[in-house]
Amino acid sequence: MRRTLFLLGFALLFACGDDPEPCKIRPSDVPGFKILECPSGTVRLVGGDGETNCVSTQEEEGWRRITCEDGTTVLIDPDGNVHFPGSGSIQGIVLLEGKDGDYSGTVVRAVGTPFRTETDAEGYFRLRDLPAGLYRLVFEHPGRIPATVSNVPVVNGTYTLEPIHLSFAVRLSTSVLPTVIESPTGDSLLLVEVEYHGQRLSLFRLDDWERVHLSSNAVEPQYRFDGRQVLWTENLSSRSQIFIYDLDTGERMALPVRGTRACFFPDGRAVLVAQEEEGVHELVVHDLVTGETTKLGRWEPSQVLLLQELRMGPDGGSVVYQAGSNTLLYDRENREIVVLANFRLGPNFIQFAPSGRKVIVERPGAPWSSLVLVDLSRGSSRELGAGVDGQVIQAPDGSLIWKQLDGWRRWDEATDETVALPLSDTPRGLVEIVFLPDGKGLVHFEWPMVSLLLWGDERARLLSTTTIATPQVTADGRHVVLSESELVTQYTRVVRVEDGRSVQLEGQWLLGPDPGWLVQPIDTALHYYDLKTGEVGEIHGNVTTWSFLGNDAIGFRGRHGDPSTGGRLALWDASTRETTWLLEGDSPVLSRNGRYVFFRSARIATGSDESTTHFLRYDRETGLYDRVMHDALAPRAEDLFERFILFRVSEGNDEGLYLARAVP
Repeated sequence: MRRTLFLLGFALLFACGDDPEPCKIRPSDVPGFKILECPSGTVRLVGGDGETNCVSTQEEEGWRRITCEDGTTVLIDPDGNVHFPGSGSIQGIVLLEGKDGDYSGTVVRAVGTPFRTETDAEGYFRLRDLPAGLYRLVFEHPGRIPATVSNVPVVNGTYTLEPIHLSFAVRLSTSVLPTVIESPTGDSLLLVEVEYHGQRLSLFRLDDWERVHLSSNAVEPQYRFDGRQVLWTENLSSRSQIFIYDLDTGERMALPVRGTRACFFPDGRAVLVAQEEEGVHELVVHDLVTGETTKLGRWEPSQVLLLQELRMGPDGGSVVYQAGSNTLLYDRENREIVVLANFRLGPNFIQFAPSGRKVIVERPGAPWSSLVLVDLSRGSSRELGAGVDGQVIQAPDGSLIWKQLDGWRRWDEATDETVALPLSDTPRGLVEIVFLPDGKGLVHFEWPMVSLLLWGDERARLLSTTTIATPQVTADGRHVVLSESELVTQYTRVVRVEDGRSVQLEGQWLLGPDPGWLVQPIDTALHYYDLKTGEVGEIHGNVTTWSFLGNDAIGFRGRHGDPSTGGRLALWDASTRETTWLLEGDSPVLSRNGRYVFFRSARIATGSDESTTHFLRYDRETGLYDRVMHDALAPRAEDLFERFILFRVSEGNDEGLYLARAVP
């Protein structure tokens, strides 16, 4: 007989211990009911009579199971909600596409419950002793796209699912041309598909692989800085609507202000809106916190009409735009418009200090420019430099570097001081500045002279007088790499930043895998130089093509004719100096975590003379290959993201854009 549970005015509250708790069922004073009693709570059951003993035991994730001698079963979740008595099972088979045999290891779990299991070698699974109800099942296997099946019923007995197929890739679009925008947090992506009537916008969640349709005609969609909201406009008219989608709540909100385009301020607390009416462009700021809207007035955009071209303070407190012949700044904090210049300035003439409250404006003049600092917090301005010769450059630490008639200068917001830099100001020609990544100094290149200056040093260190190309600095900032030439001979000089010691290598060496290695191709051979130890060695002596893969590996292909390695791809690991030979193929791409190598490999289809090109994934930890797709185009480095890789199939029934996992 079907029974239903009711709570007697309060939820069952159980202790956190793992020891079984004695319970019992006794008759109720109300006909047709009986009472389930435990030391921590009481539940009233519909139907049945008599008495029986029960035991309450701890389940996973805070659930408790009460099992009685008469067969009554009750599950209580961590919030004290009672789930119907009676139980059943769900079974089925999960197959792994592209794999022959051994389908074990797929995790099958019922969402929101402690119930889970794994498939065996045949792919079979069975979830047992599930309380009656509807379940949402998720199927997960390392490196595969998860599958979800909702509304799976359990009453009594066993429910059998249709076979589940887990693949390495999911088709995002039937076109190869969509634009993909990755979330700043890497847990979702936006897909923009150009269609006849407009641009279709979809959100693809990478945690549960759910696809959400956002718009059929979206313009310039973008994520908020934290990836938790998406902003876009619909329709290209003066009355276009502006929408925000919240990834946490799943709600779509229309803003009370309309415009042709919109973008977030860097802090995500406000939206900048462009409006157009009969050829007149205006800007509006809508505050998402207070709901207030501020009109900034007319705006003179460039031909591309992109809001992203406007300079905004890094704190999200201001925006610079042009109106008529003026360059203006709107300060959100003080709610005022500041005139930066009485003429139009390009973005390169305006710099923000790291705080966002100080703006440095380069005002062109004849024949020299002047540099003015505008303090938004104090509402004041002052001249930083006169006779500025060339562009102002911002260092990684936020300080500003420029050259004026009497030498080089550096301004630092932390000290609010301008100091002279001991750099050459002889006008020999083009000057290039390369900053150290840690922001502690710079490399000054004035052909053919190269100098190194660390902040606080009284003078710069001369590194070279024969450099012929822009210097390079390793990612850790510990070495400077210079290309030198003496008569007809080329050299590579490596200088250690810490103490200025250097070594000169014969020939041209390339930086990478960064930051600890140099690589030199000579004819068909590849050699390496270890920046830390000074060791020189050969990677391989018979190479046709090669490329850097990430920061710790090099991919290359053996020259045809070699009986063992001809035409095969190889991966050289800079940390271990070991080479792993792969199958014949081309276009290798290494995942950002360094675990997987994606590449194309030509194969002969089984039982056919027809040639097929497979898109393969090689696992560097297990040494196993997986067939991701057939007849795919060569992968591109720009299609590699933090958690996935994009690839394309250009013809046939499988034509389209696909996503494959690049993490386990």
